[in-house]
Amino acid sequence: MGDYGSQCQDSDDRQYIIREEPLNSASPVSVVCIGAGVSGLATAIRVQETLQNCDFAIYEKNDDLGGTWYYVGSVEIHGYLKAVAEKHNLFKYVRYQHKLISAEWDEEKGVWHLVFEVTSAARTGRKRRANAAQTAPAPKKAKLAPELQNGNSNTPAERESDEEPEQKTILKRDCNVLINACGLLNKWKWPAVPGLASFKGNLCHSAQWDKSANFKGKNIAIIGSGSSAIQLVPELQPGKKYQDT
Repeated sequence: MGDYGSQCQDSDDRQYIIREEPLNSASPVSVVCIGAGVSGLATAIRVQETLQNCDFAIYEKNDDLGGTWYYVGSVEIHGYLKAVAEKHNLFKYVRYQHKLISAEWDEEKGVWHLVFEVTSAARTGRKRRANAAQTAPAPKKAKLAPELQNGNSNTPAERESDEEPEQKTILKRDCNVLINACGLLNKWKWPAVPGLASFKGNLCHSAQWDKSANFKGKNIAIIGSGSSAIQLVPELQPGKKYQDT
């Protein structure tokens, strides 16, 4: 049944226009979430449960979901998050290897203009997800939004890699609602410790954990005594030669 709510035009005869759509139809809305960690997945669940006629997408700079929960002992947490995504059918929303580099609010149009840097899957010894970039109307202008950018790994020294150079392209799109779910731990960095760049031993960061590292019989020094250290120390204790925090 048509909506009999009438809209008056600016004309001499004050003509009425009947909108041909069902009563109480939800207006279309485009929602973009930055980050596929815990907050991003929780947002996707709520959007899926509550919003109608919604174009929703999550853009993640990494090649997998889970955020920064990649320290020692994180396999269980990562597995749980993937199970949640599977249970609620959330994988369809996620676009991997999409890094937000610019976001600008257009007051006149009521939309966000977004610019992403899309990294293609590099050739490595392990299988990676390759996600096709989706096209969208290009914004007329773009302004840097550092508070919404996903961070880069800030390593003290370059490491050898068997990866071929990754291809980067630019994706532009608009949305009505922009949600920042990057998290406080997204932009990690190495501490300013003298001599760290020239350290010859195994150097690991809790936010970018080397799962192949073997700590058995090694002298271990942990910088910091916060929540990450509390989770690291019990896992590193078995088989260690000496440990200092």
